[in-house]
Amino acid sequence: MNKPFFCLLALASFLILFSCKKEKSKLTISTIDTNVAYDNYMQLKPGNYWVYQDFMIDSVGGASHLQGGYDSDYVEKDTVINGNTYHKYCDLSFGSNTINPIYDIYFLRDSLSYVVNSGGRIMFSSTDFTNIFRSYTYFNPISGPDTLQITEQMGFKDEIVNVAAGSFVTSTFRRVIQYPANHHPFGLTREYDWRYSKNVGLVTETTAIYSAVPYYYERRLVRYHVQ
Repeated sequence: MNKPFFCLLALASFLILFSCKKEKSKLTISTIDTNVAYDNYMQLKPGNYWVYQDFMIDSVGGASHLQGGYDSDYVEKDTVINGNTYHKYCDLSFGSNTINPIYDIYFLRDSLSYVVNSGGRIMFSSTDFTNIFRSYTYFNPISGPDTLQITEQMGFKDEIVNVAAGSFVTSTFRRVIQYPANHHPFGLTREYDWRYSKNVGLVTETTAIYSAVPYYYERRLVRYHVQ
């Protein structure tokens, strides 16, 4: 893929995702039994890392490897925020590369069966496949303009996913985008999926979707190191 065009797509993706958001609802984590040992899906220990291969997925599910398309995530260190210990998770940004890397930084911690960021936003749950964690709208000036409805919740449970690193049983955190009924020929609903496997971490991730085309981008686990 032409690098300037790829970077332009990355910028468009960023603008689509973060233009004029309006929060509607956010789930507050209820009391959970603190005596239960919950499964560890994110492996947030400093020194852990994951290497991924980048693909473009077409309308029938065919995967094309992007030239030079490898990236990595890692946990750098622990830090204390408002009295709680968080783990600094470094995620290579879509459109970046390992030569001139730009990382998105997240501060995450386990909160019983949930993983939350430093703002209290739920990023994953190993047990809650019922509740909507977050619901909001945003105004998208690029492809319409549109007002889109977004929800975040858990999706597939115990789904088998096969990637270069092996075969994994995964649970999926989903961001579902609902488009207006008056256009978008490739479906009124598109999804971003983050598939995690117990004691491994992130196995696959949807990295970009564009409303005007049927394909999307995904990265898949090649190798990893967890302690």
